[in-house]
Amino acid sequence: METPSDQLLKAFASVPTDSRVLDLGCAHGAHSEALAQLDIEVHACDVDQRLLVNARERLSEAIEPREALRRVIRTRRFSALGYPKEYFDWIVAYGTINRLGDEDPVEEVLSEARRVLKPGGWLYLVLAEIEDGHPVDVDELIDQLEAAGYEEASAPEVIDENDAETTHLIYRRVDEGTPA
Repeated sequence: METPSDQLLKAFASVPTDSRVLDLGCAHGAHSEALAQLDIEVHACDVDQRLLVNARERLSEAIEPREALRRVIRTRRFSALGYPKEYFDWIVAYGTINRLGDEDPVEEVLSEARRVLKPGGWLYLVLAEIEDGHPVDVDELIDQLEAAGYEEASAPEVIDENDAETTHLIYRRVDEGTPA
């Protein structure tokens, strides 16, 4: 079974528990479950209905099962999430960018993520070597993030996790008047 990223969990250890987090492309729900165990209000979505069964089960280990059922949803596209505008404090996208298909261009996914993030909200992206995944050029992604209205919060960090190389990026939605 999929295990959560130690690096991601270290970053979230200092996130206030009243934060609302979206696990975008949650897959089997390893990060959703771990974040819920930190008492963070986590919501999760994926395009693959089969994966969501496991994600709901895992989240049910940390929160009330009916609430887990409500918070883990299927989305048809990552570029059209259906959540309210400015709803989340954080978005975690672990390997999600690597799994995007033609119907979900990166620019549109980043724009939709920005729409559902609160002003000053945070985007935690991880590029991962995943089965059937697509390689992503980090420099090109950084250009796309900046074009979509995000600012770098920390330099990209390449980490070896579970014998695979991952690149962690943390960006922030910045609007006019967003405090530094």
